[in-house]
Amino acid sequence: MAGAAVMAKSFVRLGRLMNLTSQRAVGEAPDLNRVAELANQLAARILVEIESGELTTEEFRNSPEVELILRTATILQDAEVKFPPNMCRLGAKAAEQTKI
Repeated sequence: MAGAAVMAKSFVRLGRLMNLTSQRAVGEAPDLNRVAELANQLAARILVEIESGELTTEEFRNSPEVELILRTATILQDAEVKFPPNMCRLGAKAAEQTKI
């Protein structure tokens, strides 16, 4: 039960981060754009795992990949770089998961 609460909190945090920057312009810094591109690829893999049921609550809670996405989202938000599509989808999925 505690794992579900942690997962829900992480999803809420990710969903909020995605909403905050979904309308901002893509930054000019090539390094940040590369970070965003790599995070987009990782978010796509996480989405597949979530949607296929391969990622359990416990695995989600302890996932270094999910932690990396959350850290990356914070960096992109601070730099006012628009989140890439898969990160936005992951944020939407996170918000959807918290309603269940």
